[in-house]
Amino acid sequence: MPAKTRAEALHTLPRDPGSRATPDPSPKSNKERSYEAPLQQNSSRKADRKSSHPRNFLPFQTSGLSHHGVVRHLLRRKLITTGDVVDGNVAVKNVSRRNLVYAITREQGECYLLKQGIGRERTARIEREASVYEQLGRTPSTKNFANYLPRFYGYDPHERVLLVEYLKNGEDLRSYCTKHRRLPARIGAELGRTLATLHRTKWSNDGIADHRLDSGRKQPWVLRQIRPDLKTLRASSTGTIELYKVLQGFRGFRKHFDRLREEWRAESFIHSDLRWDNCIIIPRVRSSIADGNTGLKIVDWEMAGCGDPRWDVGAVFANFLSFWLGGFPITGDTPPEQYLPVAEMPLERLQPALRAFWSSYVRKMGLSQTAADAWLLRSVEYGGAQLVQTAFEQIRELADLAGVIVCQMQVSLNLLEQPERAATQLLGIPA
Repeated sequence: MPAKTRAEALHTLPRDPGSRATPDPSPKSNKERSYEAPLQQNSSRKADRKSSHPRNFLPFQTSGLSHHGVVRHLLRRKLITTGDVVDGNVAVKNVSRRNLVYAITREQGECYLLKQGIGRERTARIEREASVYEQLGRTPSTKNFANYLPRFYGYDPHERVLLVEYLKNGEDLRSYCTKHRRLPARIGAELGRTLATLHRTKWSNDGIADHRLDSGRKQPWVLRQIRPDLKTLRASSTGTIELYKVLQGFRGFRKHFDRLREEWRAESFIHSDLRWDNCIIIPRVRSSIADGNTGLKIVDWEMAGCGDPRWDVGAVFANFLSFWLGGFPITGDTPPEQYLPVAEMPLERLQPALRAFWSSYVRKMGLSQTAADAWLLRSVEYGGAQLVQTAFEQIRELADLAGVIVCQMQVSLNLLEQPERAATQLLGIPA
């Protein structure tokens, strides 16, 4: 696609003058994304003290397990041995983000990821995630999808702890693309098959009828951000307020978000948070990621539930475009057409994987040509909405609209206004 044509996708919104003085946030490294500041911890003695409450009363915790508490938890469940501890074969690392999360690795033997909910809302999300692992891994209609999940070791309702396999040798898609500066078509095709397998899974009648999963039927929060309430505005940063001004300043956002909310169809079991960080590439037995013999695992199922399957597809599109835009050396004085030749990851390196993803998804879903065309356009529109969601996530700690966020909003509006053209010219998928 000519650079001039692509640049038109970046010209819908006026550039924000304030962004000239704001340095562009470079894409976060894997370490920065995975190892955010841990939650406040009490001393190990206090954190692991046995509760004095009756057994039938489980209060919501305000503090979580310490490193020592994690080891004792695994010993009690006989997942590690005292010999592992004495020999120094167990390493515990805090990798917390939204919840309290520990990665437990060993030189030999299984590795674990422990997640603990702190507070009512976060505990409910982890309970939902535990239900997903339990249901998707055991029912006849979902046995094929279990191959795309890390192993589930169970959920402890007393300590509110979810335990799954830690993919020690895995690499998320963002890290993979950053390291290799490309994404092979075979990985895109595998992602398409994985997602279609999930969307074809029966979420009711056959074991997925679970109230914790049904509670995930809510529409995506970003579709309601066009009209934030006073409480939300009071809690927002200066940069977030500026982003609200952009959303409300262009009628196209309001018109399309209202329409997407009205036309939302909860008809499949979906992941709802299919960002690249949650797509893990792992080497198969006796191979390495480099030799092409790889598999794919999907993690972080806290938001999963019944929803519109096109939202997950749109997430894949949005992540590709966000990664592409994140490689632009944006300054306030540079015209958009000058970004394209110096992008860290040209679209030409990403589009083959996108086409392979879409082709394998359509084939696995069994969509007719007419149905596939309509599915694609709605997915592109949802991708536009998810670029706005990404902008909200990036700007929470910023005082101004950074250049890359302005670009994301520009591209987002183009996906919403002209999904057919965006599918062809940006995603490389004929619509």
